[in-house]
Amino acid sequence: MDRLFYRPEDAAVVLGMSRAAVFRLIKSGELRSVKYEGYRLVPADALSGVCPATGRGGVMADRKPNGRSSIYLGQDGYWHGWVTVGIKPDGSPDRRHRMGKTEAEVTRKVRELEGKRETGQVAKPGKVPTVAEWMTEYLDVICDRLVASGKMAPRTLDDYLSKTPHWVIPLLGRHRLDRLAPEHLDKAYATMLEQGRSSSTVLHRILSRALKIAVRRNKVTKNVATLIDAPVAADPTWSR
Repeated sequence: MDRLFYRPEDAAVVLGMSRAAVFRLIKSGELRSVKYEGYRLVPADALSGVCPATGRGGVMADRKPNGRSSIYLGQDGYWHGWVTVGIKPDGSPDRRHRMGKTEAEVTRKVRELEGKRETGQVAKPGKVPTVAEWMTEYLDVICDRLVASGKMAPRTLDDYLSKTPHWVIPLLGRHRLDRLAPEHLDKAYATMLEQGRSSSTVLHRILSRALKIAVRRNKVTKNVATLIDAPVAADPTWSR
C-alpha cells in the first residue's frame, strides 16, 4: 500500500537532505505538513513540490514537462513515481504518489494510474466517504435540492428518508464508498429475505440512484448497483 504521510525524518531520506533542512522547509511553509495526534507529518503529495537535488520548493529535478509522470530512485532505496491526474479545487496540480521496491513495479503502478486518468476513473482527492456519509449528503443536500426544483416528488424523498436509516445504513453504511462491491449488495438483500422482508427492490433503487450521482461527481468510478440484477418484488408492500 502506498504511503500517504511521512515523518520528517523519513521525508528527509526520500528527498536526500538532512532532517534540519526538512524542518526548515516546513517552518518556512515551502513544505506542507499536518499535525496528527501530536506528531508532525508530511503528506506524500507535498514531496512532489520539492526538488530532491536542491531542497528548494519547485519542480522536481527529473519531472517531465507539461505535467508528465516522473519516476526516480529515492534516497530511501525505494522507487517513487508521481502522476499528475488533474487539478485540485484550489487550482494546484493533483499529483498522486506511487512507490515500490523496483523500477518495474513503480512503472506498472504509474501506467495503471495514467490509464485511470485517461478514462476518467481517478477518484477526487480527499477522504473517500462511507456509504452512510454519502447517503446522508445525497438525501439531505442533493435530494432536498431536487425536491425544491421540482425534479423529485416530496413523497419520494420522504420514502427514501424512511427506508435508508432502517436498511441502507445498518446493512451497508460502514463500507467505504469506493470499496462497495456487488457481493455486499447481494448479502444485504439476502439478509432482508432472511428477516422476512420479501422485497428489496426499493433498497436497490435508492442505492442505484445515489451511486449514479456519486459516479457523476467522481466520488467513485462505477455504480456497483448496475453490476447485479435488480431484485424482483414479490410483494408490492415494504415493511420496516
